[in-house]
Amino acid sequence: MLAVSKILRMHEALVPSVRSIRVRGTTVLSALMCAAPLLVAQTPTVIRSTNVPAWGPNVRLQQEVRLGVLDGDRDYELGRVRNVAIASDGHIVVADDAAPALRVYDANGTFVRIIGQNGEGPGEYRTMGGVRTLGNGNIQLWDPRLQRLTTYNITGRLVSTVNVPSGLHAADLLQVDHNGFAYVRASTTIIRPGTPFTPSMMREGWIRLDPAGKVLDTIPIPASVQGGPAYVLSSITGFDRPFSRETV
Repeated sequence: MLAVSKILRMHEALVPSVRSIRVRGTTVLSALMCAAPLLVAQTPTVIRSTNVPAWGPNVRLQQEVRLGVLDGDRDYELGRVRNVAIASDGHIVVADDAAPALRVYDANGTFVRIIGQNGEGPGEYRTMGGVRTLGNGNIQLWDPRLQRLTTYNITGRLVSTVNVPSGLHAADLLQVDHNGFAYVRASTTIIRPGTPFTPSMMREGWIRLDPAGKVLDTIPIPASVQGGPAYVLSSITGFDRPFSRETV
């Protein structure tokens, strides 16, 4: 273990006041950042509207549709819901990753059909990474395991299937806009031969597809740049970086 004096020297330039406290033989470091340039006290600006609320002063949430049962009809048993999308005609599309199954209910919550099935063939899926509805009534499903974007119509007929090399496997990687263009979040990291990998090389973007499923381009997400050194506190619960600033 490094001596406390050596640790103090390491953080002397960043931490203006450091105290060492010995409790039951364990040295605990506490940093006081009151004069550090990373923290700037600001007076918050409060904006108040004096206009009458557009929806009236007494807005209340009211349940219209309820889906799911704990035990009963299997068409209504929901295990691990990844996404819910509402079609233009009111149909409710539920992506249940536990089955997996893409279930469609009408606007009243009555089960209509299951679209596709578990598998790797055309119109099939392995995982539910995101589901969206388009203005023309079609449904798009992103499968992160198969790296595939599949489009169905509301009756369940397969419209198109396209492989999209996202490289990511998290949920909610699919977005669509009002014009029917789809966006799949992807890793755009490029590692050149002979260059050691560092976390700063990580890059992500959105792969854009037209309504027909053709890949158009990739929109890069601005990289996060660390704005300066940060004080890292090491404890039995892990590492914490409470005093840092970051710009994009």
